[in-house]
Amino acid sequence: MNPFDEPEPRPKIAPPPSKKQMVVYYAVGVSAAMLQVAIIASAALLLFGNTSSPGSAESQIIAGTKAIIASSPKYVVTGTDLIEGKIEIKDLSSGKIASFSAYDIKNGSLKFANSGGEEVSVEPRKAEAVAVSKPVGVPNGIILYPGAAHRVLSYATSEGQEDGDIEQITDDPIPKVFATFERVLLVEGYSITSKTLYEDAGSIVFEREHPSRVIAIDATHEEGRTKIVIQYNFNAK
Repeated sequence: MNPFDEPEPRPKIAPPPSKKQMVVYYAVGVSAAMLQVAIIASAALLLFGNTSSPGSAESQIIAGTKAIIASSPKYVVTGTDLIEGKIEIKDLSSGKIASFSAYDIKNGSLKFANSGGEEVSVEPRKAEAVAVSKPVGVPNGIILYPGAAHRVLSYATSEGQEDGDIEQITDDPIPKVFATFERVLLVEGYSITSKTLYEDAGSIVFEREHPSRVIAIDATHEEGRTKIVIQYNFNAK
């Protein structure tokens, strides 16, 4: 460096922030943190806020309400959402369409005219009972997975004995499906005689002695859906 050269100017040092500036910085920081928390909370609500499923009590109430309303010639069900727990009903005389949630039904807000012309409310317990009632080809004592579509593959009766296969489709994972059947059938006096569970498949067998009954359930999970096959052998003796 040439001693005759003028020295390079030193960088200016910013003065320390005033108390007013520090308050502003703090407020901005708190606002940003609160915004971040709000974003995380919103994302959590979107991901986990909807706790209903096709097997939940809310979905059963909606499914049963659909069957109850559909039995009346004065109304038509224009839409149902078992995940959200909602049903949309059209009054054929007025053309008006109204939407109800499972919460509305529990509170008696859904009123309709029955076959006798009397205005009544849909009773949640009755709706749930209707939702799990058995169609033709499904014997009494068979528990279907709630809210899942079903198809009778085979059905036969002979001298007090019933045999058959039923297929169901649900979005629920296999462990949840098995847990539901276990919770219901163990209370009904069944015991688990065998159970295997893999990542995408599983089977479980329930047996009861009096009367003699066997229910075997196989499940496979593919492309986000679970196929359930219920095989049963009931002996009335």
